[in-house]
Amino acid sequence: MLMSGVVAVKSSIIMCGRISRFQHLYHKVLLFILSLLNKFIEKKKSFFNSYKNEYKLIGMVTSKMLAIPWT
Repeated sequence: MLMSGVVAVKSSIIMCGRISRFQHLYHKVLLFILSLLNKFIEKKKSFFNSYKNEYKLIGMVTSKMLAIPWT
């Protein structure tokens, strides 16, 4: 009975070690993906700022077209 308890404690310690290493790896991968996403957003932000007036014009034309009663 005592041996099965010792084995259970050892296996739980090993499992906790694996979980913490997995969580550490998970956090590193998550931070890497978020940094890539941040760089992508920064590049797109400059693209959208350069074409902001054209997008406003397209939005105004689209809203005017949707406002026309098609009867």
